Amino acid sequence: MLEFIDTSEPWQGERISDVRHPKDIETKWSAEELTAIGLRVRSDPTPAPETDSEKQQRLKIAVSMERDGRIDSGFVYNGSEFQSDPGSRENIIGALCLSLGGMMADPQGNAGYRWADPNEDFAWTDKSNTQVKMTAAECQAFCQAAMEYKSELIKAARSLKDMSDIPEDYADDKYWPSRTLD
Repeated sequence: MLEFIDTSEPWQGERISDVRHPKDIETKWSAEELTAIGLRVRSDPTPAPETDSEKQQRLKIAVSMERDGRIDSGFVYNGSEFQSDPGSRENIIGALCLSLGGMMADPQGNAGYRWADPNEDFAWTDKSNTQVKMTAAECQAFCQAAMEYKSELIKAARSLKDMSDIPEDYADDKYWPSRTLD
């Protein structure tokens, strides 16, 4: 942005000494050439103050980013921390379906941890790479809790974005559901 040297007022493309210069001269002329016609590159451009509408739009975007970060950052279930990035959520959906099939095939739960494979206990790997054994019913509850947590995060973000004045501290845990699902 250019300004007049003598007044520090922004140059809007007005004629200088009866000559109309192109508005993009700052990209084409040297500082010396600009000085010769009484202009300089503004050293401290002050941005226009943010309007309430712009502020709310900026905060809505920030709330969405916070929501997405929380969705991807994992959760704690029955004392173990689990991942919830997109790949993990895809695996959780698969396990939800698999465990439902296991519960239908063995409604009494007699297969215990071997509901998915009769030769191996079913286990979900937590964030620390510990194998957490689960029955079909336990896996079903785990998957449902994970999906409910994501849903609650989406609802919390919606509540924040629906506020007439979104708080600047939108990332504070007080606005979001707990990561601990026990």
